Amino acid sequence: MPVRQMSLTLRSLSTITMPLTDQVAIVTGGGRGIGLACVRALADDGASVVIATPEDAEVRSRGRTRSQWSCGVGTSTDVTSESDLAELVSATLDRFGRIDILVNNAGIIGPTAPCRMSPVTTGKR
Repeated sequence: MPVRQMSLTLRSLSTITMPLTDQVAIVTGGGRGIGLACVRALADDGASVVIATPEDAEVRSRGRTRSQWSCGVGTSTDVTSESDLAELVSATLDRFGRIDILVNNAGIIGPTAPCRMSPVTTGKR
């Protein structure tokens, strides 16, 4: 029975909604898959979304799609590059003045050391 109670609790929590109007979100890996689903969900709930993805073509493609949501911008960002990340944050702050939500969706395949033990260069390959 505890499993059933947990699923009921989770189901109840999933119906709680919070308006995201005037919220600013960054979604890394937002060009496709789960990241794109997050972008769509955030935008549908009223957030301005900055889509960070390494592929220029995805940024341009999502730029056309984004107009229907009227949310944010797309940036070509390599999450393994400190300078790209700094530029992403700077561009977001320049355009929107703040960052309220961060979805760290970008995946890096490689060593699985805890983040605090992994240098930024671990993902560079």
